[in-house]
Amino acid sequence: MYTQIFFMFLLATTATALVGWRDCGSQMGSIYTVRMTNCTQTPCLFHRGQSYEAEADGRWRANSNTLPFVLFVIVLGAPIPLLEGDACDYKIRGICPARNTDTFTFASYYPVPTNLPPVGGVARAQMYNDFGDTALCFELDVRIA
Repeated sequence: MYTQIFFMFLLATTATALVGWRDCGSQMGSIYTVRMTNCTQTPCLFHRGQSYEAEADGRWRANSNTLPFVLFVIVLGAPIPLLEGDACDYKIRGICPARNTDTFTFASYYPVPTNLPPVGGVARAQMYNDFGDTALCFELDVRIA
């Protein structure tokens, strides 16, 4: 719990609304705002070996009892997972499981692997519903340095 409070404070002091993110097929909800630490406009610059936090706010349009997710970066056409698990473990506002009309905020903290090449790519966060369909999805252009 103290870790979540620390990260919420850290995010509040270093992240603002991001311009240039895209919805990539959200079927169960609407994402209103995406925030990234140290990035206000895409492409976001990710330094290998450093960690970043992404946060998304929105509202559910359907119910789901499970919310598995994966956060990955697509580099040179290949998806490279950065973080995966149960999205409810990363919820900082709202209730889990997902309930129609409820609002949510999810935040994830992830490292950028040192073995990624210094090129452009796309970072994508994707959640799935009980049936394996895309529940929420957003992506943004990145540069890896």
